Amino acid sequence: MAQSEINNFIRGGVDDANVLLNAYVAPLSKSTGANLNAGWVNTAAALKSGRFELKLIGNAAYVPTAERTYSLDALGFNTPTTRQVGDRSITETWQYSFTQSPTVFGSTENPETWRKTISYQNPGSDSEETAVIAELPKPNGLGVPINPLAPAMQLSVGVPLATEVMVRFLPSANVASDEVALDYGGLWGLGIKHNVKQWIPGFRNLPFSLSVAAAYSTTRAAMELPTLLPEVPSGEAFADSTLANTGYRGPSVDDAAYSGQGASIRLQAWNINALISKEFTLISVYGGLRYAQSTTSMSLTGTYGFAGEPYYNTENAFDPNNRKFTLVNLDDPINIKTSHAQVGLSGGFRLKMGFLALSGEINLSRYPTASIGLSAGSLDLVPARRGVKKNLNIW
Repeated sequence: MAQSEINNFIRGGVDDANVLLNAYVAPLSKSTGANLNAGWVNTAAALKSGRFELKLIGNAAYVPTAERTYSLDALGFNTPTTRQVGDRSITETWQYSFTQSPTVFGSTENPETWRKTISYQNPGSDSEETAVIAELPKPNGLGVPINPLAPAMQLSVGVPLATEVMVRFLPSANVASDEVALDYGGLWGLGIKHNVKQWIPGFRNLPFSLSVAAAYSTTRAAMELPTLLPEVPSGEAFADSTLANTGYRGPSVDDAAYSGQGASIRLQAWNINALISKEFTLISVYGGLRYAQSTTSMSLTGTYGFAGEPYYNTENAFDPNNRKFTLVNLDDPINIKTSHAQVGLSGGFRLKMGFLALSGEINLSRYPTASIGLSAGSLDLVPARRGVKKNLNIW
């Protein structure tokens, strides 16, 4: 979304802005969390102690149909709200024609503009007046229900007790343009897989692998955005406390106060798996049950200003600020936290191709994922116990 659209949300009221933006971006948070939890394993067998595997893994999540739209009525925007400001009642109303709106993965069409109005009693004329305080073109979706994750590297190392330790990483990056400066903090994760068949009486020599695996990962990013100054409805003005003969004591627009605006996001995800696999000559196949959870925190940082209620000096009908809009400044106005948990069935394969291996995985859950990986190696890091020659063990 353009920053100007986000500011329009804020002008409609910070509470409403948090609700609307949360509904719009929630599928992005959930699908990215599903991606972070995908592709950690390609077999239930743990690497032998001293061996390693280096894998390039790419994931993509599918956003279900029900998550591509949200209902404004269900969020309560079809009900006007009334509040007291001093001795006056002010009624806020959202106006829209279509109750369903696209999320970030929804339709690219943009059929209408949302408007938020306030109705109030003019103490000067004793008549009811209505003003539009926010106009927002309905935010579009991408029109594609797939969220891909940039390929990450994963290093797996076998350790004693039929256990495998996994580390996943994607380096940090800084990208700058005339509009935005992006600081991507990278991605890292840590996982572990353990052979449990060895602890079950009578299972040790059976021709399959049985294990449990768990993993945690996190990523973050921050953006510096161009300064967005407060705006009033067309043809209107902000009240100014520096004017003479005024009773207005609220803030006036100071451009310097709005520098340093930006946005930040942090996502954490973890999963636990029960796995079983069978190895053949060139290919191994596996299946399992996965519980996955993710948490996303998003915030808009800095100071933002927008139009509040019109100012009236009931003691001075000639106050130069009468009928002008008050200025409301908010620090870090958007703070969204989304948590998502799901249980899914996973299955995949690993195909040996000399010193390389190709792997794939499908996870069936609320947000299904598909993963593909290319692995290199498995080099024995521990010297052979007999003789002086070291073994180069492939797979």
